[in-house]
Amino acid sequence: MFVGKMDERHNFRVSGEKLPLNKRDIEQMGEVASLIPSFLNGLGRIEQLALIDTKKIRTDKTYCQIRNLLSLGGKYNEILNSSARSPDRKDLYEDLTEEKLAIKTEVTSDHPICRVDLVRSIDGQLSVAEIEVDKFHGLGYTTFCRMVSRDPVGPGLVSTLAEQSKSRRTAIILSDDEKFYRPEANFFARIVNQQGGHLYILNQNKIILDDNSVKMREEDGKVTQIEQLLGIPELSGDIKIRQTVKTELMKSDVLILSKTSPNLSEKTTMALIHSTNEAMTDILVKTFGEDEVGKLRHYIPYTESMSVTPLIRRQELAKEIEENPEKYFVKVKDTSGARGIIPPGNPKEQAQAILGSNYKKVIIQQAIKAEQRIIGYKDVLDGAFNSYGI
Repeated sequence: MFVGKMDERHNFRVSGEKLPLNKRDIEQMGEVASLIPSFLNGLGRIEQLALIDTKKIRTDKTYCQIRNLLSLGGKYNEILNSSARSPDRKDLYEDLTEEKLAIKTEVTSDHPICRVDLVRSIDGQLSVAEIEVDKFHGLGYTTFCRMVSRDPVGPGLVSTLAEQSKSRRTAIILSDDEKFYRPEANFFARIVNQQGGHLYILNQNKIILDDNSVKMREEDGKVTQIEQLLGIPELSGDIKIRQTVKTELMKSDVLILSKTSPNLSEKTTMALIHSTNEAMTDILVKTFGEDEVGKLRHYIPYTESMSVTPLIRRQELAKEIEENPEKYFVKVKDTSGARGIIPPGNPKEQAQAILGSNYKKVIIQQAIKAEQRIIGYKDVLDGAFNSYGI
């Protein structure tokens, strides 16, 4: 599936060894999965509340903090400066009707795929390291792992996508920069279609926009009309061309299953969950539910965003890290993957990040002492066998 189709940056390691899940693992995974709708809906509700145009929401420090954490400042300014803004909004203190509507927000149907990174500690506790929505990489890898698993959990992605695409030609768009993902994406589509789906992998350069319709040119030259898109990814190329293509896709008659919302995948959402001042807790309980907030705090390691952290608290954190260098991971929030991470055991670098001029982009998260196992693997790039601790 991968040989000869990746570069050094995207090297891939494959192991044939089993990593069995015990009963407790499965129970915890089930509880985490059951919390995801509450997590997404809660974020949707808190976002809608923070964007209400009233004097109360505009000036309240807690809502200002929420807009900061969720990167809603630009969107809010657009609302405030819109030509369609009613003149009476400027002096309106609160709008209880709009607040009630915000509390009823449901966004789970806008995000059919959610990916959760879990860490198992040495005592068997699962922790949520990351929650990502609207990301379509890795579907083939996940399917392959499921196929070789003796006891797969739940119905699986293939069944879900086969059902969603059985009566509509559905496509996953890959940008021109994502050639590495095409083999696994094609594998995923093939398995979905074997189960009755109609799933296509649509390369960005094969998109045909024609009279509000979306079509693709297949390898044999055949032009196929697409009725459904799993979502619209970050496209590549000139920014004007990217924006034009994205706008045309959104204006077209094609049904878009996943409504992209990048801030849902930011670690700042985890920091929001762990905000413990009284006003923020009241808002969290109102939007997520009291039980859900407690469970989310149980599974999500303590996370804090320096963008809303006063200097005195950051100085306390730097001292705490000096005394306990293994306590936190530090990450610059606008970097992806493992880039921008300062792991535990680097107190000087972590303190510099927290106290430096770029502190507003920094997130800290409690380090979990993870269970480790040594497994053998094959390096796909050169075929060499080795072992690695995970």
